[in-house]
Amino acid sequence: MFLSSEKALRKWITEGMDADIELISAISSGKFAEANAGKYLATLRRRFSSEVVADMFCLLSLSSELSM
Repeated sequence: MFLSSEKALRKWITEGMDADIELISAISSGKFAEANAGKYLATLRRRFSSEVVADMFCLLSLSSELSM
């Protein structure tokens, strides 16, 4: 049971870190708009003001950096 739990935890941490690395890489390379998160934020621009979407972008960026 312990080994199974440890394996699941390792997989969860690795997948989360990989996603954070991809997001930060997309932001730094200027390709965020092409990433899934960037496409999703683009759709939110129809419903929220530019300032709110910018705050959402900052939250994504900061949370990814802090989780790494």
